Amino acid sequence: MFGFSLAFALPFTLFAFFHPGCIICQNQVAGSTSVKAVLGFLEFTLGLKFLSIADQTYHWGLLDREIAEGPWIVIS
Repeated sequence: MFGFSLAFALPFTLFAFFHPGCIICQNQVAGSTSVKAVLGFLEFTLGLKFLSIADQTYHWGLLDREIAEGPWIVIS
Protein backbone atom coordinates (compact mmCIF):
# COMPACT_ATOMS: atom_id res chain seq x y z
CA MET A 1 0.00 0.00 0.00
CA PHE A 2 2.95 2.30 0.59
CA GLY A 3 3.95 1.88 -3.06
CA PHE A 4 0.49 2.90 -4.27
CA SER A 5 0.35 5.94 -2.02
CA LEU A 6 3.88 6.95 -3.03
CA ALA A 7 3.05 6.63 -6.73
CA PHE A 8 0.01 8.87 -6.34
CA ALA A 9 1.63 11.48 -4.10
CA LEU A 10 5.13 11.74 -5.58
CA PRO A 11 4.29 13.72 -8.76
CA PHE A 12 2.25 16.26 -6.82
CA THR A 13 4.96 16.61 -4.19
CA LEU A 14 7.71 17.11 -6.77
CA PHE A 15 5.70 19.61 -8.79
CA ALA A 16 4.76 21.53 -5.64
CA PHE A 17 8.44 22.12 -4.82
CA PHE A 18 9.19 23.88 -8.09
CA HIS A 19 7.70 27.13 -9.34
CA PRO A 20 6.50 26.99 -12.99
CA GLY A 21 9.15 29.56 -13.98
CA CYS A 22 11.93 27.33 -12.68
CA ILE A 23 14.53 25.96 -15.12
CA ILE A 24 13.68 22.37 -14.18
CA CYS A 25 9.98 22.83 -15.00
CA GLN A 26 10.33 24.57 -18.39
CA ASN A 27 9.82 21.29 -20.22
CA GLN A 28 6.85 20.35 -18.07
CA VAL A 29 4.94 18.32 -20.66
CA ALA A 30 7.74 15.86 -21.44
CA GLY A 31 8.71 15.56 -17.80
CA SER A 32 5.21 14.86 -16.56
CA THR A 33 4.66 12.27 -19.29
CA SER A 34 7.76 10.32 -18.35
CA VAL A 35 6.94 10.55 -14.64
CA LYS A 36 3.43 9.28 -15.30
CA ALA A 37 4.78 6.39 -17.38
CA VAL A 38 7.31 5.30 -14.76
CA LEU A 39 4.81 5.54 -11.91
CA GLY A 40 2.21 3.70 -13.98
CA PHE A 41 4.58 0.78 -14.53
CA LEU A 42 5.42 0.82 -10.82
CA GLU A 43 1.75 0.69 -9.86
CA PHE A 44 1.09 -2.14 -12.32
CA THR A 45 3.91 -4.27 -10.95
CA LEU A 46 2.95 -3.56 -7.32
CA GLY A 47 -0.64 -4.51 -8.13
CA LEU A 48 0.58 -7.83 -9.54
CA LYS A 49 2.69 -8.35 -6.43
CA PHE A 50 -0.30 -7.82 -4.12
CA LEU A 51 -2.46 -10.11 -6.26
CA SER A 52 0.28 -12.74 -6.19
CA ILE A 53 0.52 -12.59 -2.39
CA ALA A 54 -3.27 -12.94 -2.07
CA ASP A 55 -3.17 -15.83 -4.54
CA GLN A 56 -0.49 -17.64 -2.54
CA THR A 57 -2.24 -17.00 0.76
CA TYR A 58 -5.69 -18.21 -0.30
CA HIS A 59 -4.40 -20.92 -2.71
CA TRP A 60 -6.49 -19.70 -5.65
CA GLY A 61 -4.00 -20.94 -8.24
CA LEU A 62 -4.36 -17.90 -10.51
CA LEU A 63 -0.71 -16.81 -10.69
CA ASP A 64 2.39 -18.95 -10.57
CA ARG A 65 5.55 -17.39 -9.24
CA GLU A 66 7.06 -17.24 -12.73
CA ILE A 67 4.03 -15.43 -14.14
CA ALA A 68 4.02 -12.91 -11.29
CA GLU A 69 7.77 -12.22 -11.63
CA GLY A 70 7.69 -11.92 -15.43
CA PRO A 71 6.39 -8.33 -15.57
CA TRP A 72 8.90 -7.28 -12.91
CA ILE A 73 11.73 -8.58 -15.08
CA VAL A 74 10.39 -7.05 -18.29
CA ILE A 75 9.70 -3.63 -16.77
CA SER A 76 13.02 -3.54 -14.93
